[in-house]
Amino acid sequence: MKNPKEIPESSTMTVEEYLTEREMSSIPVLLVEGDDDSIFFQLICDELKKDVQNYPQFEKILAHIEIETPIVITTPQKVAGNRREIEYICKKADEINFTGLLVGYVDREFREFYVTIDSVSDNCQFQNRISRILWSRGHSIENYFFDVNVLHDGLRDYGISPEYQVSEALELFEGAINLRCDTLMS
Repeated sequence: MKNPKEIPESSTMTVEEYLTEREMSSIPVLLVEGDDDSIFFQLICDELKKDVQNYPQFEKILAHIEIETPIVITTPQKVAGNRREIEYICKKADEINFTGLLVGYVDREFREFYVTIDSVSDNCQFQNRISRILWSRGHSIENYFFDVNVLHDGLRDYGISPEYQVSEALELFEGAINLRCDTLMS
């Protein structure tokens, strides 16, 4: 999802400028889709730092790793979505024989899933890596397909609360899921 913050054009850089800046630095960079991903990975780094005495080989990288989003990077045709921007940036890095320390981490979404009316099968039985891009294994909520009708009864039966109207919550949930599915399918 694109970060809603407005970035002044003077603060943005092209893919080539970004890669040049990254190549001149010895700091390892993890390029992630959005703020939530950035926070998640920063929390992981923080937890690993607490236990660094057990992993001294990671001490230097944990002290200096940068976790970034592509919000300030402009791609030529402004590809839709941060996932595609990260994939574009990493592909461009490979094309120019980039020597900096850059890894992209993107959501897998529906890639390598075979979906029928009766089943969903995962055709990617491992952590997928394409050059410097890593795919999630499907841990993100946006990687799951929800059938609101299947969830309706469980939410109605177990979501009873005097503070919230279950019918309103179900309508909000159904609207959000339908909007997300429409976005993914377009």
